Amino acid sequence: MIYGIAFLVLIPPFQVPDEYEHYYKSWDISNGHLIPEKIGNKAGVSVPESVKIMTDNIYQKWKYYILNNQSMDMRYLLNLPLKSSNNTFVDISKYAVVTYSPLPYLASGLSIALGKLFDLSPLILMYLGRFGNLLLWLFIVFLAIKITPVFKWGFLAIALMPMTLFQAASLSADSIAISLSFISIAIFLKLALDDSIKQITSKHIAIIVLITLLLGLAKMPYIMLILLFFLIPSKKFEGRTKMFKIFGLMFLLGVLVIAFWNFMVNGLYMPLDPGISIQDQLIYILHYPIDFIQTLLNTSSQYAGELPFIVVGNWAYANSPIPNLIYYMYFFIILLVAAFDKGSFKINLKQRYTILGVFLLITGTIFVLEYLTWTYTGAPVIHGIQGRYLIPVLPLLFLTLYEKNERTKNRLLVELMLSLLIILIMSKVVLIFINYYYALYF
Repeated sequence: MIYGIAFLVLIPPFQVPDEYEHYYKSWDISNGHLIPEKIGNKAGVSVPESVKIMTDNIYQKWKYYILNNQSMDMRYLLNLPLKSSNNTFVDISKYAVVTYSPLPYLASGLSIALGKLFDLSPLILMYLGRFGNLLLWLFIVFLAIKITPVFKWGFLAIALMPMTLFQAASLSADSIAISLSFISIAIFLKLALDDSIKQITSKHIAIIVLITLLLGLAKMPYIMLILLFFLIPSKKFEGRTKMFKIFGLMFLLGVLVIAFWNFMVNGLYMPLDPGISIQDQLIYILHYPIDFIQTLLNTSSQYAGELPFIVVGNWAYANSPIPNLIYYMYFFIILLVAAFDKGSFKINLKQRYTILGVFLLITGTIFVLEYLTWTYTGAPVIHGIQGRYLIPVLPLLFLTLYEKNERTKNRLLVELMLSLLIILIMSKVVLIFINYYYALYF
């Protein structure tokens, strides 16, 4: 909570990727609009002129990055009257955000709606929206850590990564995608590994169905987390037949949810670069599958060595001020946690392969989607890959290292050392952050 609030306050406005568009979507949800308005070949939202004045001021000064020697009259923006009666249309059709469901914006939209009752300034409403997202993220991640029977410290370490908190304390849809993915993984692990759960009941099935609905409305690739369903032993379903029937219901529901929402937002998204064609990309993949596989391998090879850098904390517009050493130290901490966070529950070889397979499948899907929407046809490497996309499934990668082991005498000492190390690194990150943006210490 402390570090989350620190990130919320210290991250300058709209330094999270696409946060302008997320803000507009949150504003639209706060007005009760579920789908952006389409006018001609544009799609967007109507916002008060004061909101546009505030975002334009910040965009012109801090378009992609800011330094502590750049001035901004924040006092003026913080006190800018809302005047919500005078509206202007903002086009967001060039960003995939325009197609997102209302789910990622419920917390921020509700927070903004409450703030509007008191005529708070547009900038204060932005911070209020961030706070709503952070509170919901904290609650869901807390539940995930409480529910999971294994890797509790691992979930905590990943949740406290600079990049994770950077997204959680923002208006980004990644906030809800990360938290929902964590709790989905935790629930499937609970159902699969906890021997006290002898049989999957209607209550458990209802929870699984709810997970499917929420993941389908969060971000599309992560709905494949429902494949963790196959971690659950078939004996808990009274046989394989019932097990596959339940999964078939889940799968059908997931497909229907995604298809329905894609139908509702069809035609709203216009790619930022007109030279990129999703249709041409699909044709290329079908005609040259070997070349596309080589592109996937090239991309994986390029990003493999940068994994600690891009996942742990290469925030904002890839201009993070954190020294590379901290990235690698934190990544090493997670590896230590995976090695030492042992318990009495056993993950068998089949379950381990399932976990790794789901991780690779979701990662591959993310690559394909970025290829379709951000990369020129025939390009040798996929563009647009960002580490934040992997955070929701990062626990799966480290779960493959988990080993059963009864509690050892030195476990408490290890947990204490890891806690202190995480606190020290995160405190250093906050201080570096303050210095980079505000020059408050030397």
